[in-house]
Amino acid sequence: MNTIVYAVGFGSVSLLLLTTLATPRKVNVYANYWLALFLFSFACILLDHALFSTQAYRKYPSIQGLLEITRLAMAPALYFSVLYFTSPDRPRKRSDYLHFVPFTLFLLFLITVFTGVNNSPIFSWFYNLPEGFRRGFAIIIFVSVKLQLITYWLLSYWLLTKHMKNIKTFSSTTDPVSLWWLRYFLLGLAAALLLSLNETVGLIPALVPVTHFGYLVLVFYLAYFSMRQQEIFPYQPKDVAEIHEIINESQPAKRFSDEELSDLRSKLQDFMAKEKVFLDPNLGLPQLASRVRLSTHDLSYLINEGFNENFFQFINRYRVDEAKLLLRSERHKHLSILGIAYESGFRSKSTFNATFKKITGMSPSEFMHMPERKGEKAA
Repeated sequence: MNTIVYAVGFGSVSLLLLTTLATPRKVNVYANYWLALFLFSFACILLDHALFSTQAYRKYPSIQGLLEITRLAMAPALYFSVLYFTSPDRPRKRSDYLHFVPFTLFLLFLITVFTGVNNSPIFSWFYNLPEGFRRGFAIIIFVSVKLQLITYWLLSYWLLTKHMKNIKTFSSTTDPVSLWWLRYFLLGLAAALLLSLNETVGLIPALVPVTHFGYLVLVFYLAYFSMRQQEIFPYQPKDVAEIHEIINESQPAKRFSDEELSDLRSKLQDFMAKEKVFLDPNLGLPQLASRVRLSTHDLSYLINEGFNENFFQFINRYRVDEAKLLLRSERHKHLSILGIAYESGFRSKSTFNATFKKITGMSPSEFMHMPERKGEKAA
């Protein structure tokens, strides 16, 4: 049964790998190349489990070595996949190859085994070492693979958390660009890693017999979320470059005098009140900059310094103000809370509720049932 389950898992991951490489939308292409390498390594692990209980390794022992090659490339591939999902325009660097030094050394070692060089006098010193030392060396290699996976998983999750914070610099909604699917993907990988560690050390013995089913469930879980990816920066290359400059600025340089800043602040407030561009749920910093005839950099500076807010906070404050009017409006009594959220420019009820409560200190339903205060206007 174990062999069949692992074989099905291997086939499923292989199919996901091909789908990732052949994505018709051509979204996040370079990131998907790295994701494909990670999936290939994962597929090799599942195939290794499937073949372990068969006679294949006895007849063809070199197959096991071939499947082992990718293990030390798996973790860096995951890291670079997340890196290029969060920073698609990041230039390639020679230093990136340093992440694959352990993989290269392991590959060279396997080459010596396949070619028989390891049996030459050059390596005789190793075989003359005490057996306990050689066994300890093998354990170190085994543990290092696990530690590498944990380390790179933590780095990948840190990159994703940083991205989720940065998107509020240029997007008025986090839903389509937050890489939420990748967060669930990483959490699924964490579960797979825990299953692998438990299988090795047996901390929870009851889970060991069903580990193969756990892997299979996680394979379909990962497939579902990897197919949910969207383009992160759907802007012109010039706008994307400016966005990354804004994100990476430690201390923005002064772009306007105090008088200019005050004047532009008033003009932007008038524009927002008149045009109500915040009702567009897909509004981004570059689109608004184009409408008010400022560069992306200048508009970001104006919002940060003139209103002491980031772009996300600035736009959603207007959306919440609009929602407050609609919640008290007799003409909109037929709308549900979700309907009010959509009419105000929000993309989801959860984001609407969270943002509304953060700004007003109460939920939309609580606000709707509060007595109307003197001076408030109904829409």
